[in-house]
Amino acid sequence: MFLVARVFPHSNMRLTATLRLLSFVLLALVVRGEGPSEPCVLDVPVYGPTGSKLAFKITRVAGDGNPNANLLSVHGDGIKFGAAGDRLLFPKALLGRSIVITLEGKGTKGGIITRKVPLFACRQRTSSRWGLNQALGDFSSLAIRGRLSGRTFSGDWWIRSMPMFGAQDYQAVYDGFVQSDGSFWLTGSMAGERLLVVVGKSREPVKTVGVDVAEGKPIDMGAVDLSGHCPK
Repeated sequence: MFLVARVFPHSNMRLTATLRLLSFVLLALVVRGEGPSEPCVLDVPVYGPTGSKLAFKITRVAGDGNPNANLLSVHGDGIKFGAAGDRLLFPKALLGRSIVITLEGKGTKGGIITRKVPLFACRQRTSSRWGLNQALGDFSSLAIRGRLSGRTFSGDWWIRSMPMFGAQDYQAVYDGFVQSDGSFWLTGSMAGERLLVVVGKSREPVKTVGVDVAEGKPIDMGAVDLSGHCPK
């Protein structure tokens, strides 16, 4: 007597995806030679354009190169994945690899963020920004201006701007000029979001100021007092 097994295509596809997913995690466990351990933590908070924290949650985690499989569905000895809001628990064995995280926002008109994150520490944080602070006008070259006070401005003074949150995946840092009378300006293709403007001299940062930028709207920071801040 011969037994004939019927193979259902859809079931077979799901099985194949699951096996690939398990092999991704188990390979990491074998390579690192580690057994069950406490999970590591990755926080992936999402902020609005002016720095307010938004309610996004992790809905999918995929191994780099296998975007169709969801690691949140993987369970087994030594394999611990879990997501609560914007916090991910993952096995320590995956350190040194990359994952792709999908976050979905509540009350953001269907906002979805996908981020590729290299895992290099067991306690890690990487932020994102959703949305833009908009105004009418051309924002291809936006200017931030102001005047420093409380110091004499000779020597190697500098000023830089960078997004307060997110921006790990694109170039968004701009240098500006500090004049001998303390006046300064920065120009660049800046998105409408909250920025950190850092003033420094030589190798030391002196003061950091948070600034809300709107697309197409020049920013006047006014006077920035450096009295009491080192270096001289």
